[in-house]
Amino acid sequence: MPDPYLIPGTNVLRNKLGITDTPTLDQATREFSAARMQSLGESSVSKLSGFARLRGIHQHLFGDVFDWAGRPRTTPLAKRAFEGVQGDVTTFAEPAVIELQARRIFSALEAEDNLKGLPLPLFAARAADYYAQLNDLHPFREGNGRVQRAFFRGLAREAGHDFQLDVVTGERWIAASVEGSRGDIEPFKGLFRDACDPQCRALLRPVVDMMKRHDPIDWNSRSIEVASPGTEHTGLLSRLENAAFLVKGGGLVVFHLDDLPAGAQLEYRNTLTATWAPASFTDRGVHADNADVYRAGGLNAAVAMVPARADTFREIHKKTVVAEKVASTLGLKGAVAARFVAGAEARLLHRLEHGQPLEPIRAPGRSTSPGR
Repeated sequence: MPDPYLIPGTNVLRNKLGITDTPTLDQATREFSAARMQSLGESSVSKLSGFARLRGIHQHLFGDVFDWAGRPRTTPLAKRAFEGVQGDVTTFAEPAVIELQARRIFSALEAEDNLKGLPLPLFAARAADYYAQLNDLHPFREGNGRVQRAFFRGLAREAGHDFQLDVVTGERWIAASVEGSRGDIEPFKGLFRDACDPQCRALLRPVVDMMKRHDPIDWNSRSIEVASPGTEHTGLLSRLENAAFLVKGGGLVVFHLDDLPAGAQLEYRNTLTATWAPASFTDRGVHADNADVYRAGGLNAAVAMVPARADTFREIHKKTVVAEKVASTLGLKGAVAARFVAGAEARLLHRLEHGQPLEPIRAPGRSTSPGR
């Protein structure tokens, strides 16, 4: 069946500009969307929420080029991660379920209060989860990546965090997307950590800037990331003034200088183990042990080991059960429901770690104030 989005007899998307070749259209789309991105914050899109906001962003960025900007696609969509390479083809959600899946995703996000008030580690983990879900959806025929990144910049800003993407290469986005489609969102978690945490950005930025100078054409086709604590990497070692990095498999893994052993040899293959973590990921508060007890053994073990906090542990368990009921009410199923409940429990345990009051589990559109 012919693709109604394409100019008949070609692989070029129909467009308002009358362009009939893909490279020229791609360039024009980048220029128009980049210009529109500058005015996104001043547009009426910020007043929208949920899927309406995502659609509004798409219309704002691509309305100059495509008639269908802002509207969910009506045809199946599959993409190859790396052009010209066999395998790694990702098939996205069928058109018939896009609206339903979008409502479920954004209802769950609203139930988590759009991740507001979360400390950075938990925000990065939960945002990565939602990004992976939206990426699997891919609701538009073209432009999904730019729209999702713009949406999550706004989500981070409204949640009190700074999501800066100049330290994240295109190659890293693609690799995280491929792994996310396979059910592994850890690469997305690391990506959000590096983009949100100022210490991680400070490590990455000089390495990214160096790559731009030395390889201005292909720098964006390399993955550049901060090594996660506890991971081991082997590669050719180089050092800048404030960071070290290993060249590994065409990508770069960046280390804090505290992880550089005394015997490390520059410009030779080395094996390094990362132990450094940014301060926002290590400041856990005086109640961290209690949270760890609950994580390790659940309710009964926590009550037995720390009876003085039994009421708190029971409240966490009760609220987790409420989260399961909310997930059911929202129509969430399988892995999506499990991630929603795990996210609710993670929020509660993080508040316990920092001695903060336990928050209610919110259902969309329902007030949690007394007497209402």
